[in-house]
Amino acid sequence: MKANAAQTARSKVAETPRHIDSVEPTSFRTNPTSKGTAFGQPGIEPRWTHGDKDGVGTAFAASSRIWFTLWNGVITEVYYPTVDRPQIRDLQFLVTDGETFFHDERHDLKSKCERLSGHALGYRQTNADPGGRYTIVKEIIADPHLPSVLQRVQLTGDEAIISKLRLYALCAPHLQVGGWNNNGYVIEVAGRKILMACKEGIWLALDGSVQFSRASCGYVGRSDGWTDLASNFQMDWEFDHASHGNIALTGELDLNGTREFTMALAFGDTEHSAISTLFQSLGTPFTEHLKTHRQEWEQSSTPVLPLEKFSTDKGNLYRGSFSLLRAHEDKSYPGAFIASLSVPWGEAKGDGDQGGYHMVWTRDMISSASAMLAAGDRVTPLRALIYLAVSQQQDGGFAQNFWVDGKPHWQGIQLDEVAFPIILAWQLQREHVLQDFDPYPMVLKAAAFLIHHGPVTQQERWEEASGYSPSTLASNIAALIGAAWFARDRGDEDIAKLCEEYADFLESHIETWTVTTKGSLLPGIKRHYIRILPEDIGNAIPSEDPNSKVLIIKNHPSGAQDSFPAKNIVDAGFLQLVRYGIRRPDDPLIVDSLKVIDALLKVDTPVGPVWRRYNHDGYGQRADGGPYVGWGKGRAWPLLAGERAHFELAAGHDVRPFVQAIEGFASPTALLPEQVWDESDRPEAYMFLGKPTGSAMPLMWAHAEYIKLLRSVSDGRVFDLIPDVASRYLGDRKGRKLFEIWKFNRQTSSVKKGFTLRILIPAAFRLHWSSNDWKTVKETSSSAPTLGFHFVDIPVSDAQRAPIRFTFFWTVANHWEGGDYEVAVE
Repeated sequence: MKANAAQTARSKVAETPRHIDSVEPTSFRTNPTSKGTAFGQPGIEPRWTHGDKDGVGTAFAASSRIWFTLWNGVITEVYYPTVDRPQIRDLQFLVTDGETFFHDERHDLKSKCERLSGHALGYRQTNADPGGRYTIVKEIIADPHLPSVLQRVQLTGDEAIISKLRLYALCAPHLQVGGWNNNGYVIEVAGRKILMACKEGIWLALDGSVQFSRASCGYVGRSDGWTDLASNFQMDWEFDHASHGNIALTGELDLNGTREFTMALAFGDTEHSAISTLFQSLGTPFTEHLKTHRQEWEQSSTPVLPLEKFSTDKGNLYRGSFSLLRAHEDKSYPGAFIASLSVPWGEAKGDGDQGGYHMVWTRDMISSASAMLAAGDRVTPLRALIYLAVSQQQDGGFAQNFWVDGKPHWQGIQLDEVAFPIILAWQLQREHVLQDFDPYPMVLKAAAFLIHHGPVTQQERWEEASGYSPSTLASNIAALIGAAWFARDRGDEDIAKLCEEYADFLESHIETWTVTTKGSLLPGIKRHYIRILPEDIGNAIPSEDPNSKVLIIKNHPSGAQDSFPAKNIVDAGFLQLVRYGIRRPDDPLIVDSLKVIDALLKVDTPVGPVWRRYNHDGYGQRADGGPYVGWGKGRAWPLLAGERAHFELAAGHDVRPFVQAIEGFASPTALLPEQVWDESDRPEAYMFLGKPTGSAMPLMWAHAEYIKLLRSVSDGRVFDLIPDVASRYLGDRKGRKLFEIWKFNRQTSSVKKGFTLRILIPAAFRLHWSSNDWKTVKETSSSAPTLGFHFVDIPVSDAQRAPIRFTFFWTVANHWEGGDYEVAVE
């Protein structure tokens, strides 16, 4: 049946030939005998692959601008020429005896993945036939100095059986971050058939040390090699063109008695460069490539500090984490660190979701950079800071996430992501590694952004809610104290005082904004921190009542409850207050809040405890084990075990069980997942308690948290603790003013007696005001500009009872505001 269909398809192609303008023959290339264009255009809807990787690899040298990932025995996304540009879906082998069976490596073979060495990011994949008839062993590395992925392949087993096997390479191009509109073709160069693909200025070339006896391009699910072989175990279709669709390239390997060979997947910005790279890579024996690959990694990537002595796995995860962090830095944009070389739940995502985690998030990137610093690397973190200074937006903010070339992707405003670059700059200054780079302009712009836009953040660190977040407030306070240090070091005392006083304002309101007094989640505990006090950034007159506000939680299915009292939604973000030195670990409110967290979010697994993000979370594997697609159920995050461990260390407790737990969540190849399954095993869905879900793996945030934990254990104190912050908020507070700040984006309704009411405006003004219901009036000119802000301070005495009433005369525009404002006195 299929052969007849193929003949019919070929006859149709012969009647209406099709050509690809972008792949016309060049002087060094000749087309083999034309087999025509594949049928079934454009193919089925393209998808990415699973996000929980078994391996992530690249060469150490910057000249090898290529990264690869592995999952379930095969190569999955390969990134070129930058770390944020996946160019294929997968590359695997298909196996058949031509008569009785057909296997693809991903689904039909038992797979095992191992690292080739402690530091180098090369892997050995062993894929075994469940029936014991044959085994495919692949050693996979990136070419040490060229954009090519190399596989040394060995076929082993009963010779009587494997001599009958037919092996096919199957590659699914997703060039320029997408499965649609790819163009595939078969060409002949120097007497060899080569499988090619191109799209929008990127070329891919596939060949091996053994030749393709047959080669074909087809549309996925219609005329591709997998569909061809699956029906009758024979490769009946040979098409030399498949254009403008979701395509796959298939080549039958002419083993001719050979049981070991090398495959190369090469990329280039022209057809010539891709093919040249392919031949250059194959022209050097794999053993030489492997030797160079190992030497360059091991000579250049040994962590400076011997933190492995504080691990419980003899440093396996520490070494792996250090190399993985380095691997997630781009080689064309030094200092650009992405969050993960993965597309979470990629098997359910297509071209409409280009982002994945292979982009820069300032939050994740700062974690990576500070972890490198914690490991003793004094060069890489500075590259990261310089890159961020270049990526800063004109208003002082940072995009929610962005491609490595600085182009924003999502458009949210997250105040913690603006604060973290200041904190990193401060860390590097304390370690005396800034060299000749001056971060002060970046610091000032970021500090001004925090003051102008805060205290409400459009998104907190989970990127789903707007409001007053304990973790965001902690980062903002720490950053502003850091900015004040830089300003005072430069002699800018006014700027230093403004930053400190705004930080003091935030710090004095933490409990008012983010602590409920009517908690009902755990009997006996009414006061505890909440995840976030919801508020819209467009609401200039917020109620600021944690007991009454309602929080809408995203990622829930249509029709399901998604609105909850904010007082009943909790996460452990308040632990950042302890981490930076803003609150003591034995603070009764912190201790009580932890009891609530443990009662609602803690999960005990075979390797140790782990925590979910917050109750009613919908971002994670669905209840039946299916992928998250718009909604699901939030699972447990190993990085939160690291955050808890840092708190326990600050509290003087033993953290070795937490170190051991995090190591237990890692894969055999030392990859940490974003999320692990947190319920009883579901073998039918491949979900097991404490094991990775289909979310991102590896997640650099988790690896960074682990390295910083080892450093914290080594130092006997939290690595991220900022002494200046701890001194200011945990030490003597005498003589410090208490501020209530009125801004146009936060028009406070009241001020406490004994506080100073500060009217803070980014324009010059004269304040026309009264403290006795306009019986008498005062005129006060605003201060000179500081960080672009002008202000007037009104001390509120203990005897004050009448509200403070005021209006503005805008001195530059020379007109009155046209309305009055009022602040009650509590």
